[in-house]
Amino acid sequence: GSDDNLGLTSGSPMLTLSRAIDRADSGTGVTINVGAGTYTDENTTISKSNITIAGAGKTSTIFDGDGDGRFLIISGNNNTVKDMTVKEYGLTSCTSSCHGGAIRINNSATGLTFNDIIFDSNVNDGDQDGSSISYGGAVIVFNNVSATFNSCIFKNNKMGSSNSSDSDFRGSVFYVGSGSTLNVNNSLFYDNQTSGYGAVLYAYGGTTTFNNCTMEGNISYTGNDGISYNVIATVNAKNSIIWNTRFGASSGVDIDYVNGTNIIYGSATNSTLNGTNSTDDPLFTDAANNDYTLQSSSPAIGAANTDAMATDINGITRPQGTADDMGAYEYRNTWDGSEGNGLWADEDNWSFGIVPDVNDADNNAPVITSAGTAPIISTNVEIDHLWIRSGSLTI
Repeated sequence: GSDDNLGLTSGSPMLTLSRAIDRADSGTGVTINVGAGTYTDENTTISKSNITIAGAGKTSTIFDGDGDGRFLIISGNNNTVKDMTVKEYGLTSCTSSCHGGAIRINNSATGLTFNDIIFDSNVNDGDQDGSSISYGGAVIVFNNVSATFNSCIFKNNKMGSSNSSDSDFRGSVFYVGSGSTLNVNNSLFYDNQTSGYGAVLYAYGGTTTFNNCTMEGNISYTGNDGISYNVIATVNAKNSIIWNTRFGASSGVDIDYVNGTNIIYGSATNSTLNGTNSTDDPLFTDAANNDYTLQSSSPAIGAANTDAMATDINGITRPQGTADDMGAYEYRNTWDGSEGNGLWADEDNWSFGIVPDVNDADNNAPVITSAGTAPIISTNVEIDHLWIRSGSLTI
């Protein structure tokens, strides 16, 4: 592309995101489409309102930083960013206001939405002269902000790059300021870490709510305060799985000063729990290889409250089966071939004991574990989604 282009067609795109934003009208609902590919835009400012920045898919459009500069600085209202990966941004030579490694949301920006984004390996190394505290490995939400993150993945983000204690580094993924509202829905957090406090969140104020989220293996090196360090804030977790939070190299508390409703967690201190909660192993499919879907015997299946999100992280309708599941992933009817006849149409070959059906919203998104054990389809079959975990299925 070229920044001399008008950017009105895919055949004549602009070169940079900042140029596209400069040319966009504020408040009129402009959408900036970013095609598949890898981009290195840095420190792009959105001061206008009602703009959507849309990638071609969370693994297709990749914004890849050089480790020393943010991706976005946002002060405008009612903006949406979606369908992309944001990776390897950060602050490594900062000496002032060193907050938010990938995204900085300034005071009083409201109505912000972030959908289907992978935040990967963003690192905020903080104030290099050591004179002040730094916040937010990936995102800082300053004061009086309202923001919602839907169906996002946060992995390998760091607030402080060293695997040692430093209390000046706070919140591996988020910092939330006074008067702000942060809602995080259907999102996955794993292997994020802070040298200081808050293995996922440092909440100075406001209200943060995690709905149908899965959090596993997040680390803080200074405070054994679980996923969040709360100063004068409210932190809620609903229909979520919070597991294996680490305090340095040791097992840590999962939740501290959290209001939990229908959650699975390992350990808790100073928290208020409502509904039906469990400390049983959530039985992820393969956490060692970052597969946080649920095994068929997981206690999270059917255990969510009726206010669970309408879809899961992959857009699959909830419930699949008789009731909504805890966590980001809804368990789906899975081919097990237990009858040995290989027939798709035999209900006993399916984990739900019924054959998938596009007309049944609770059973229209089946899973085949391996193409090598795929069923025999001898009649027309119509379904909404099909996930093949490994291999390729030839139809």
